[in-house]
Amino acid sequence: MFPLSDRPDRGRLWIKSKLGLTLLDLGVDPSESAPIRLIESAGKNGRYVTLSYCWGKAKFLKTTKDNYTRHKQGILFADLPRTFQHTIRVCRALGVRYLWIDALCIIQDDSQDWAAESVRMADVYQKSFFTLSATWGDSPDCGLFQDFDTASESRIGPVALRQVVHPTLTHITHHENEFPVLTRGWCYQEHLLSRRILYFTMWEVMLQCLESTICECGSSIHKSRGTEQEKYKQFFCCPEDQHPASPSATSPDVASNFWHVTVSDYTLLRLTYSSDKLPAISGIATVIQRKTNWHYLAGLWRETLLTDLCWYVWPPPPAPPNATSSPCGGKPQKQRRKSPTWSWITIPHSNCIHYQAALLSFYQKMPIHLTLHASILDAGCTPPSSMSEVHSGFIVLECYMQQIPLTMMQALVMDLTQGLALDEGLDTPLEEGPFYLIPMVAYVSGDEWFKYTGYTALVVTPAEEGKDEMVRVGLLICHVNPATGGKPGTYKIWERAVNGKKVRIRLI
Repeated sequence: MFPLSDRPDRGRLWIKSKLGLTLLDLGVDPSESAPIRLIESAGKNGRYVTLSYCWGKAKFLKTTKDNYTRHKQGILFADLPRTFQHTIRVCRALGVRYLWIDALCIIQDDSQDWAAESVRMADVYQKSFFTLSATWGDSPDCGLFQDFDTASESRIGPVALRQVVHPTLTHITHHENEFPVLTRGWCYQEHLLSRRILYFTMWEVMLQCLESTICECGSSIHKSRGTEQEKYKQFFCCPEDQHPASPSATSPDVASNFWHVTVSDYTLLRLTYSSDKLPAISGIATVIQRKTNWHYLAGLWRETLLTDLCWYVWPPPPAPPNATSSPCGGKPQKQRRKSPTWSWITIPHSNCIHYQAALLSFYQKMPIHLTLHASILDAGCTPPSSMSEVHSGFIVLECYMQQIPLTMMQALVMDLTQGLALDEGLDTPLEEGPFYLIPMVAYVSGDEWFKYTGYTALVVTPAEEGKDEMVRVGLLICHVNPATGGKPGTYKIWERAVNGKKVRIRLI
């Protein structure tokens, strides 16, 4: 049996909470014939479990406008897919009466209900007793429990030992056959926001809480998880009245780096619909907003906007099927991604978003000093502060600006560490300029033995001829060689820009 915690003060926490969600009431009768009802739990106190799973392509029972009233009257156990059935069995065995499953607790064909509930994910997962993760299944038909052939025969021969791979909070794809749920964008915040996760993997059951991890094989019993994201989870993703954050954990620098690394992890993962980019991370954004009182702008933050703008796509995105030429040759078709181009949410593909400064300070533990070379005069989105949908956005910058000759664009192509990282790849159709460089942030990190100096600048082009608006094209990154002190050729463009006069531009 897994303990909730080996500390008595932690074990008593979160046993019951004030409910206020649409939940499945499993009743007190453990039999499979017992009714399961959809209820509005406002005014009730109790414990509920949340389920994290892959939807896949399977067709299964969901709550819709047509069956909502029937689901409040009762849902047959036999009508549910295996993963839901197994989850109900686990809940009843543990004495938990209430269950939250998105497919059943959100009216799936009601856009208003879906929008309202999708931005409540922070509360849904933070306040749940634990999250049950159907880790090995790629659809709700798979279930939680593996069906193994128990037949055996006596024989003498070689024995092979296999190391059990354990899931972690960091969602990586190199074990996707064993942990398909960890490749899904929606499941990222479900796991990050949950105070306890009960993983049902292909080989064993594993329990992870804020303070320790324990599994059936016994090889991963330890007090803390290995990634930086997991170490900060307890500060950012736990209700303040139950696990107060330390002052240093919620400092602007730490909060900003936490968000940058979260975006990098999240954008590696898969979403069925690109329109889900904001909703599927809205729970984490809500937590950051509550901790900092910052203002949200399409996946970025008003209070740290200059550094938030310094994202880049790596590896470079592939050429779209309708690309006819590169931005450095020929006359391409006129094609722009939607506003706000300054936000990573408008990248129309699944590529990892990186922040160079965050990689140094968050992962490599290097002290870092930033120098800002631009100022934010105004910024906004439509609708304002939306966690789920953005139609347009703008930023008014006071900044240096230097034109980059079209012939130089190809020479600035990004390699592994520096150069020009184009947001939509080299073969994405773009107008033939003009292109401008806007210095944003210079950073110095390291110590007297190793010093890393880098520079980042936006690369923009006019939105439309005759209009005083700019759209983002990419990010220029250059750094000084830490061993020799040598500066790359790209630094000359930066230096020329910051020795000029500042101008005001509107970026859309």
